[in-house]
Amino acid sequence: MKLRLILALTWVAAFCGLAQSPEDYTRLKTEAEKLYAEGSYGKAHELYARAMEMSNISSNEVRWVVFRNYDAQWRSAAATQNADTTRLDAAREALEKMVRDVKREEDKDRVWVEVQESLGDF
Repeated sequence: MKLRLILALTWVAAFCGLAQSPEDYTRLKTEAEKLYAEGSYGKAHELYARAMEMSNISSNEVRWVVFRNYDAQWRSAAATQNADTTRLDAAREALEKMVRDVKREEDKDRVWVEVQESLGDF
């Protein structure tokens, strides 16, 4: 009985798109990076926001996804003529926190450098 229940739940999860394979994240990241490179920051932000909800991402990739999500968010918001700076401020604060929270020297890696560059661009 338990086996049937487990199989049924696994099938439902896969059918509903709740189970993500590493390929799903890889495809999503590839598309998001392509959009980012094209300057489509709003669309890239949407994909990175979806990637943040995935549970099958390695810890190294999580930092990259969080960075890209906030970086694309502020770049997208800056490209609009909206006087409301809420999205810009939230993204900047999140990026500043990513820099501020690094305590170990070995965590000053590519993501840390990219965050610094993003803040400089901001």
